[in-house]
Amino acid sequence: MLCAFVGLSVSAAAQSPEPLFIEGQAPASRLTDPGRVTGAIVDRTIVGMRIDRLFDGPDGVAARILLNVGAQSWTAHLERMDLDTPGFRSWVGAIEGIPHSHVVFTERDGVVSGLINAMGATYQLRTHGPDTYLLERVDTSALSAELDPLHSPDITVPGPSSGPARPAADEIPTIDVLMLYTPKAREQSGGIAQIEALIARIMSDTNTAFVRSGVVARVRLTAVAEFRLNEAPDMAADLESLRLSQSIRAGRDLVGADLVHLLTSSPDQFACGFGYLFDSLDDTDFDAYSVADVACAAKYSSTHEMAHNMGSNHARDDGAFDGLFPYSYGFKDPVRGFRTVMAYDCVDVVCGRILNFSNPLVTHNGAPTGTPIQDNARSITNAAFTVANFRQPAASPSVRLDAPSGLRAEVSGFNVTLTWSAVVHASSYLLQVGTEYGRSDLFNASVGNTTVATGLVYPGTYYWRVQAQNIAGAGPLSAESQFAVAATCPIPDAPRNLQFSVSAGVVSVTWSAPASGSLPTTYIVEAGSASGLSDLLNTATAANFISATSVRPGTYFVRVRAQSACGTSSASNEQLITVP
Repeated sequence: MLCAFVGLSVSAAAQSPEPLFIEGQAPASRLTDPGRVTGAIVDRTIVGMRIDRLFDGPDGVAARILLNVGAQSWTAHLERMDLDTPGFRSWVGAIEGIPHSHVVFTERDGVVSGLINAMGATYQLRTHGPDTYLLERVDTSALSAELDPLHSPDITVPGPSSGPARPAADEIPTIDVLMLYTPKAREQSGGIAQIEALIARIMSDTNTAFVRSGVVARVRLTAVAEFRLNEAPDMAADLESLRLSQSIRAGRDLVGADLVHLLTSSPDQFACGFGYLFDSLDDTDFDAYSVADVACAAKYSSTHEMAHNMGSNHARDDGAFDGLFPYSYGFKDPVRGFRTVMAYDCVDVVCGRILNFSNPLVTHNGAPTGTPIQDNARSITNAAFTVANFRQPAASPSVRLDAPSGLRAEVSGFNVTLTWSAVVHASSYLLQVGTEYGRSDLFNASVGNTTVATGLVYPGTYYWRVQAQNIAGAGPLSAESQFAVAATCPIPDAPRNLQFSVSAGVVSVTWSAPASGSLPTTYIVEAGSASGLSDLLNTATAANFISATSVRPGTYFVRVRAQSACGTSSASNEQLITVP
């Protein structure tokens, strides 16, 4: 009921499962992926993957797959196919013989975000390059906990709600979510295409938790956009920045997002998540904002934080006391070693997190996953109609953006000009250029409302793509294109327009980059006691300016040279600087 099954056929369950991974592509020692490696990553390796065996086998969608991961060999069976997020498809299943395990692979155009939760061993997977995938084992117990939720600052904290708002009997509430990410989260995830796949997987994970727990509701992705935020050491500051952003509030209203969730990547991974707690059904304009660190996706922290926005709190054992209803609490069982989505880890033993909300009517290894006063599934169901009506879409379908097309690169020496066709309703464009397929290590930023970008580029082959953006979010990425810069290596031209100023013993010198030649990596600033000499100063800087304080009175002859791997340029125009 919660996911699309139209047009799918499933291969026979009795058939021997085919292996999904092709191992031995590259040892972990050769990995050059730039993403942040936290202490929670136990090991990393590159594997091949037969996506066709998941989705496009001779008999349709695979009913069972074989997962050969290290020394482990697991068979996973299909629970459901998820096509809810447009453009993406998710194979969702469980490992046979491991109750409440969870396996998901979300894919679009060959870009995959995957997770294997084998209850004691957790692996995450993402695309590394053409036909190669990065498989990481994650020690989720080494990840930080989510923080206790905050009450919205705009309302008076009430007592628990006495009863839910009820939808019509045949109506399933759909909660629309605006998903945001910071530049650091995007880089940590592997680029825009990869973080969008992760976001689609998070939505699928949340709906899987709803299905497994008996929640009568669904979440739906309404828009995705980058939020230009430099993460603070305190996640509370990031949450406050999100809540107070006028552009995000306007975007939320425009796309009718009931919830707003931000993925970050903090330098010290202080906490896995933080959000506001929905605590009164009377608050129909709730600040439904939450934040999660992208490194914590392997432990369902985003689903956890969004559930705070729906009124659910941690377990009673965790000290939680102010959920939306008297039963809005998570559950943990230290004897059987598990906890539900909203509960913290057990104190003396490791309790693996299962992708279930607490519910006394659902069992794990023969034991209930909740109690009458620890029933997040019932709480979310009873809050869902109100949550799903926090916002109504104000945008017409014309706000939706297409992928840019007509990508073209013109190369003249080291000068590269990139152009693409304009997209209707776009207000800016994000340009990504990288040294490998899917990477954006050379350039990854907005170029404004233009369809032309130029720059100097070193010799090599480069991959690039463009994304249209507006206040409602971002459209899909364009198709990947590439260009090559010939391996000639001309020396840079001399720097231009050397100028200076003198004030109270402070000398400031500026210049412009060379007009042609190879791209400078440094500039050599020379100062001498006579024309052409450098007996007083000879120093390098990566900037196109330099300042010196407490300069002694005298006369100085100053010039600048540009330097690259190809060599050092001739001198710029020389300036005679007199310091009184």
